[in-house]
Amino acid sequence: MVDAQASQRNLQLPQSSRDQRVENEGTEAVKFQKDKYLVVKGLLDEPLLGTIYAHAVKKSLSGSMALGDVQVPGTPSCYGDTFMEMLLELFRPRLERLTGLKLHPTYSYFRIYKHGDVLEEHTDRPSCEISLSLTLGFEAAKPWPIFFEVDNQPVPAELLPGDGIVFRGTELKHWRERFGGVRHGSVFLHYVDQNGPYAEWKYDKQRAFRAQARRVLAYAAGNILRALTSTVMASR
Repeated sequence: MVDAQASQRNLQLPQSSRDQRVENEGTEAVKFQKDKYLVVKGLLDEPLLGTIYAHAVKKSLSGSMALGDVQVPGTPSCYGDTFMEMLLELFRPRLERLTGLKLHPTYSYFRIYKHGDVLEEHTDRPSCEISLSLTLGFEAAKPWPIFFEVDNQPVPAELLPGDGIVFRGTELKHWRERFGGVRHGSVFLHYVDQNGPYAEWKYDKQRAFRAQARRVLAYAAGNILRALTSTVMASR
């Protein structure tokens, strides 16, 4: 579940379990600093995962999204969706622990890939210094891997719904080969190191009032989703 709810559960964990999680996250931060990427299993789970994926698919079918960008022409994509901005804020504390960095959020972006799509090899712009690629869901026979170039070798990461990979987007080349399924939803949550060379790109260099408006909308969306989650859980 998202970090806020995980934190609530952690309050009820025995001290030894909390200590173990802190130790694990410390080990993962060391791994991230060494490898420049880290796979995080089960970062988002049900029922919130299904709610977010359904929202993304519905929006992609509504005709209100941009049809493609330079990287994947003709494929629905969306910058700064309110629910995705909520994830950007809620995941930040967990990602800071996993990377060992203090982070500024920059922006969120999601795509609903279609059959035959290819993501060409690339590195990202300064706003994407630290990036999380999170799989929301897919309609395919198997996970669609994202590849990274590590020590001049391609390294695939196969992510199930709710799994993510955090990586240095400005440094690691990454890509996806041709998609053979029907639909694949991914959200990209981007951050910069508060003490790094791209710190000025916080909030993607948007004006202060726009950045504040985004944070208010994200907070409101978070409350709505938490309420929906509580309702679903109570009905089980």
